[in-house]
Amino acid sequence: MVAEAVPVEIEIHSLRLTGLIWDKKGEAVALLQDGGNFGFILKKGRLFRENYRPVRGVSGSIEDGSVYLTQGKNKVKLTLEEERR
Repeated sequence: MVAEAVPVEIEIHSLRLTGLIWDKKGEAVALLQDGGNFGFILKKGRLFRENYRPVRGVSGSIEDGSVYLTQGKNKVKLTLEEERR
């Protein structure tokens, strides 16, 4: 059961992709963080915050190792970046 969507102030351009994992069914799940290091996951086209609560107004997809997010008219492509030392 998915929790009710809650309003969250988020700007998709502030998110960065921190990892990609695959669930037991082989479906990709993206791990994301905002500028304040708050975590999100993208699974089955929906963005979730803590306790699996969906974020309204944001959708996305995972294709060829990249994440594509849409929020209204805004779109962004996120890729994994190597950690700078």
